Amino acid sequence: MLHGNYDYHLVALSVALAMFAAYTALDLVGRVTAARRWSRFVWLAGGAVSMGLGIWAMHYIGMLAFTLPVPVLYHYPTVILSLLAAVAASAVALFTVSRERMSVAQEIAGSLVMGGGIAAMHYIGMDAMRLSAMMNYNWDRVGLSAVLAVVTSLVALILTFRVRQEKKATRKLLSALLMGSAIPLMHYTGMWAVKFYACDTPFSPRYTVRISSLGIVVISVTSFLVMLLAISTSFLDRILGTQKALAHAARDGESRFRILAEAIPQIVWTAIPGGGIDYSNHRFYELTRVQRRPDFGMGLARCYPSGRPARGRGELGASPPNRRGVRHGVPLADRRGRFSLAPGARHAHERLGRDHC
Repeated sequence: MLHGNYDYHLVALSVALAMFAAYTALDLVGRVTAARRWSRFVWLAGGAVSMGLGIWAMHYIGMLAFTLPVPVLYHYPTVILSLLAAVAASAVALFTVSRERMSVAQEIAGSLVMGGGIAAMHYIGMDAMRLSAMMNYNWDRVGLSAVLAVVTSLVALILTFRVRQEKKATRKLLSALLMGSAIPLMHYTGMWAVKFYACDTPFSPRYTVRISSLGIVVISVTSFLVMLLAISTSFLDRILGTQKALAHAARDGESRFRILAEAIPQIVWTAIPGGGIDYSNHRFYELTRVQRRPDFGMGLARCYPSGRPARGRGELGASPPNRRGVRHGVPLADRRGRFSLAPGARHAHERLGRDHC
């Protein structure tokens, strides 16, 4: 029997990859849940690829951490198949937890599919090994690793569903640490289930590759970069979504304001900080007899030059002796310290007798 040794630096790297993959899943599931139609599919596909790549990288770094006294090659078509199994398992997980509600039956079904996918990734990856040795499995330990994969997947689904809309980073980080610690448990249990025995049976080196130290660096860095890109994209999309929601709220508020302004019997206008009018309601035109809407930025003084006779009841700007107006607004100071009122409302009152003015 061949005895192997673990490089604990690579073991720690594999655990770090698993934790980062778990955090990526927790972060992306919120975007998958919020997305609709085709964007939901894009987020689901991108999240499955980034999360699956992280889990797959953790698995292969964990395998490379185990060194044997014989050269080991990897059949890369089989390696790619194991990667596809990890992506498929991640897609099932993200789809399951992105629903509005998740029943117990859905949790169990999702964990069975996800756990089966992770176990398949592991043992397909083990089958990609090409070496002058024979692998002998302890099937009780293989069964234990499969059970651990399903249980780990169930815990991961429950945690992800509960923290998918979590705003505080602390709970999300703790969940990622727990999930990231549980994922390698299945892998190293699976490695514990196999024994290697030396043999002289030749194997075909076709479509095989030997993973060097540079290959380990490339796998690790690429996986971290892809997951970091996914998290950054999710963060930017969250910011853009918030800005879009605020813009919609502002437009809705403006629409409600204009509906109310058109319904009340007083003149209502709003002004920009420079003093120009940017909105006036229908009552404004009725009382002032203005035939056209004032241009944006044009003040009342331009609409109604001082000294011009009033043309009718309620005209503003001419300030005849038998008119009184009330102006409401927020005082705004310019650079010279002078105050003006904007925005506000001006009410033109009925004609009053001279004894009341």
